[in-house]
Amino acid sequence: MIGSDPNVVFKIGIGEVPMLHQITFSIWPGTHEMAAFARTNGPHAAAIQAVRDGAWFKEELYARFAILGDTGTWGGVSPLEGLNLQ
Repeated sequence: MIGSDPNVVFKIGIGEVPMLHQITFSIWPGTHEMAAFARTNGPHAAAIQAVRDGAWFKEELYARFAILGDTGTWGGVSPLEGLNLQ
C-alpha cells in the first residue's frame, strides 16, 4: 500500500527471511506525511495492529533519520530529486 501513497518519495522492501526479518525503507517529504500514512485508519495501521495482536515479531524498530544528501542514483534518478533538504 505504501506505493499507492502520492507522498512517498522512495520506498524499498528488504526481507532477509520473508515474514520473519523484514524492513521497509522509505523517504517522505516530511514527518506529517509519513505519520499520516503510518498511523491513520488504513492498511498500514491495520498491519501494525495485527503484528502486535499476533506477536509476529520478536523485535520492532521504527527510526527516523535526517537526510543530508545522496550519492548515485536508483533507476537512473536520485531518490532525493525535488526534495528540500533544508
